Formats: sequence, structure tokens, C-alpha cells
Amino acid sequence: LYELVDAGPTLLSAHGYHFVKRVNMEFFSPGTSSYDKFLVGDYLSPTKITEMFFNLVNRINWSSQYSIRPDVIGPAVRLSVQSRDPQGFGTINIHFIPAIIDYKDEWMLIARPHPSVHLHQGYANLWEECFIEQDIKTLSPDGCLLTCLKIVKAICRDQAPLLTPDILKTV
Repeated sequence: LYELVDAGPTLLSAHGYHFVKRVNMEFFSPGTSSYDKFLVGDYLSPTKITEMFFNLVNRINWSSQYSIRPDVIGPAVRLSVQSRDPQGFGTINIHFIPAIIDYKDEWMLIARPHPSVHLHQGYANLWEECFIEQDIKTLSPDGCLLTCLKIVKAICRDQAPLLTPDILKTV
């Protein structure tokens, strides 16, 4: 029911971005797909999907044991979870980013807005290519990741306590 349209060769010249276009309307009428309510024109809107998810988590009646605040941060819906117990775990932030994944052809699109979205309305329906699966394969333990960690370890030998898991993820 949907097809990808590369936004690179279009008027927008948005390389690395795609439109997700609703097709076969003559055979599958509007409303056939549960995602049709997120269409803007003939295109699936990442903004509408993010708004829907935010509204959904905002309506949930959360447990009284934790303080949970939903928030929209860029393309993500963030849940800030904080224990009400003073001896609790502090705050945990959980980020949800809408994505479209094709496991067969191994590609992923995420709902990250194009930097020029404020200049032209056409950029609002773009989905960004995400190469996380390819990056994970590249950064396998016997590949680049191990080399990067060895370099970081050699450079920061005396500052080892400063190396947090977040820093190591981005190395």
C-alpha cells in the first residue's frame, strides 16, 4: 500500500530522506490501512505519527509508584520516569522515535525532521534514512568498535573513571 520515494532527485533536493507515498488508491480505498489517518496528501506524515504517540502516552494512567512525564524532544517522545521513593533509582529517560523498517531489504527510516523544515512545508513529510543496522554490523566486536575502544583506552588511560557507557556508545 505504500512505496518509498527518494527525496534527493525531487525539487526539495533532500538527499538521505524519503517520502512514504500511499499507492494503489483505486484498489485499496482510503481507510483500508490503519495508517491512512496519518496521511498528509498522499504521504505518510512522521509528525502526525509522533503527535499520536505523544497523545497516547499522555492519556495513560501511570502507576503512583513512579512519576512519569511524557515530552516531545525533537523527533522523539521521551518518558521521564522518576521513582517516588527517596532511595529510588533517580530518573530514567526513555526515548521513542517512530521508524519504518524493512527487514527484507535491510533499510530503516526514522521520523527525524529535515533541517529546512521551517523553510518549506514539503519537508514536513520526509523520513530520514537511518543506517543503524549497517553501523552495528560495521561496529561488530571484531571490527571497528574494538579498534575504537583500544584507541580510547590508550588515550584516556588515566581518565578511565570519566568513560561512561554513553561516551563509549558514541566513540
